[in-house]
Amino acid sequence: MGRLFYYKGMPFVADYGVQTCIEPICLDCETSFTNINGDYVTWITSAQVVWGNDYFIFGNAKDLCDWYNSIVKKYKLGLTSKGSLRRVITYIHNAKFDLSFLIPFFKAFLPDLVDDHGEPLTNEKGRPIVLGTLTLDEHEIIQYAQGCFLFRCSAKLTNKSLEKWGKDMNVKHKKKVGFYDYNKVRYPDEIDKLSDKELEYDKDDVLCLQESLKKQMLLNNEALASYNGKRVIPLTSTGYVRRDLAESCLNSPDYMSIFKESMLTGELYHACLSAYSGGYTHNNRFYANKLITIGKTYKCNNKTVKVDAIAHRDFTSFYPSQMKKMRYPLGKWFVYYDIEKYDVAPTLDEIVNLYPVQSALVYLRIHKAVLSDLNITMPFMQDCKLIYDRCDLKRKTCDNGRIIYIEFKDDKYCDVYLDNVTLSILNEQYEIDYQVLKVWTCANIPLPKEITNIIDKYFKGKSDKKNEWKKAVELYGEMSEQAQDKASQLAIQKSLLNSIYGVFATRIARENWQFNPKTLKFELPALYDLNDSKEEIANKILQFEYEAVEHYYESNKTYVPYVVGVFTTSFARKQLYDFVTKCIGYEHILYCDTDSAYYISTPEIEQHIDEMNKKNRKKAPYVVLDNGKKEFYDYFDKETDLKAFKGLHAKCYGYVNVNDEFKVTIAGVPAKTITGMDGDKPIYLTREDELRYYEDGIRVCTECSTIDALDKLQEGYVFHINKGMTAKYINYGKLKTFNIDGHKIITGGGCILRPPKEKNLKEFKILDFNNEI
Repeated sequence: MGRLFYYKGMPFVADYGVQTCIEPICLDCETSFTNINGDYVTWITSAQVVWGNDYFIFGNAKDLCDWYNSIVKKYKLGLTSKGSLRRVITYIHNAKFDLSFLIPFFKAFLPDLVDDHGEPLTNEKGRPIVLGTLTLDEHEIIQYAQGCFLFRCSAKLTNKSLEKWGKDMNVKHKKKVGFYDYNKVRYPDEIDKLSDKELEYDKDDVLCLQESLKKQMLLNNEALASYNGKRVIPLTSTGYVRRDLAESCLNSPDYMSIFKESMLTGELYHACLSAYSGGYTHNNRFYANKLITIGKTYKCNNKTVKVDAIAHRDFTSFYPSQMKKMRYPLGKWFVYYDIEKYDVAPTLDEIVNLYPVQSALVYLRIHKAVLSDLNITMPFMQDCKLIYDRCDLKRKTCDNGRIIYIEFKDDKYCDVYLDNVTLSILNEQYEIDYQVLKVWTCANIPLPKEITNIIDKYFKGKSDKKNEWKKAVELYGEMSEQAQDKASQLAIQKSLLNSIYGVFATRIARENWQFNPKTLKFELPALYDLNDSKEEIANKILQFEYEAVEHYYESNKTYVPYVVGVFTTSFARKQLYDFVTKCIGYEHILYCDTDSAYYISTPEIEQHIDEMNKKNRKKAPYVVLDNGKKEFYDYFDKETDLKAFKGLHAKCYGYVNVNDEFKVTIAGVPAKTITGMDGDKPIYLTREDELRYYEDGIRVCTECSTIDALDKLQEGYVFHINKGMTAKYINYGKLKTFNIDGHKIITGGGCILRPPKEKNLKEFKILDFNNEI
């Protein structure tokens, strides 16, 4: 716990040789770009900061750097006479954009904590001063360190837009949307020509950021450094969950004993990583690109299906439910079979039947696999998980990335890693010519209470806050301050619950992106040479994974078993599969998306689902809410019935419900786009309205029905308005000077956001699967 002190009126907390200012700077930049002889040039036109009660706007990045240097001198930031590091933290929403412009200026004009040879400076004990830069890839920056300054991304902290975050936190200054004309070319020397609305837009951005950040810290009892019982704010949204889990797990000898016993070897980690897969998302190929409406009859392969009703169901807190109710492989892993050591290989049935007593990871070689029945409309075998050389293929047919048929030449084959829960599905769906290479097993136990208690805390928190919000709405109205505050608390609890699975699905072996001061780029150290053979590349990647796993378990701060993430998604896919095969039926299922299903409903199907829900309810975990009622996990909940559905492929579908509400989900197409302003309020055009009222980007129809609009969703449809943005990054490797229309522009590059000409729906080839096979 740190010690709070004030220096020239600014609060700092001293803790373990670091003095952190707990008043954050909030920063935002506005930019422009132009095209010169076919090459884009982009630059900063203004930079806005708010620190405490002080607001500043600068016309260029150099002036911003001068301001940062002024606070270095005023507050004596950097290394103190006693060897401590005194620093200030800046938050930027969507930092990857702003920092692409700012880093060249920071490197040129802000102090760094390195010596003349570029080596990190050390404190009085000879320990390196930790710089703290953390990136996910070349542009995805979580935190950038420049000397005594840390620049953090608040978008990574929240996983929300600034507009959404401000609304959720119910702050005074909301982000202004639609005020700023980003197509207008502005220049740094014309900052005095900004209109009052542009200046208001600039200021409200950083005030919204500041107020949202402080409100979130207040609600979570946290600060930029730990003091007076406050916890340190994390860097990312999953950091909140990691913090709670770390406190629960690392302080429990019983849990750490289980974790240490569950350590993975490099080989086992590679098997887990290769076996891992996300949620099951797929469209019934026989209904793909067809408008399915009530009252009509359709062919599903060789079956005729009458549509009397269309239903939609979602699982309640699907991944947390798996983590609460299922048994996981936590303990010592054993080699159950190795082709190089044992004579008699286990059958797939034998491996599958190990569960639920034992989980297994299987290294399998496949020579041929074919769906056992063409009426299986939702195949599970993923082409992307099969390891093979394309030239070894004899024949392959896929259904949107899922294997219908695959066969290899002569003695050729593909390899695949699977867990035995996923294997149970493939064993039911496919006829497989296979060879078992290796099997590892581990006894299953429920997740320890150190994990499940945190899940219960978030699940109860979300449910209680939802009830409190409903009560506030009933008493005071939805837009009341009381209801808005409860909505803020509910948003935080939802985020915590949704984030917990992601902690366990995070890869152990991750490449560390490093900043190259010569190129001013984040670069990934090469794991192999471009001239290496495929075998050499594979071996070097394995070596990297093995070393990363070894370092992971050497640390006394690690506590997350990766196998929990691997098997959580596997359990979820199996439960969805069971509902499809045991209750709904292959000819009735329309579309699945991770935790939901759309299907042609009958009274018999609804009865089967209700019976399975009741069966699951008997053993489903639950929490007791503040009102004394039980809130259960693991329920397949019914949503509003539909009167029409249409799906093209994964993450591209739409429906019209019985209330005539029209909804589409299309990956890569934004839900809505600003098309104008009505006073101070933006006017949005949704993708549903574009389908309904527009042709080629022009409004032509006001009477198009919702079902006719849904039917427009088809292969080759072009969105002209809801087309999103593309990002083009420019990096000169140094600061350059341009003369543009008489204006002196100094820039090191940046990011240009531009809409594409159009957004074309992914083409979907409808195959005649009977003839293909």
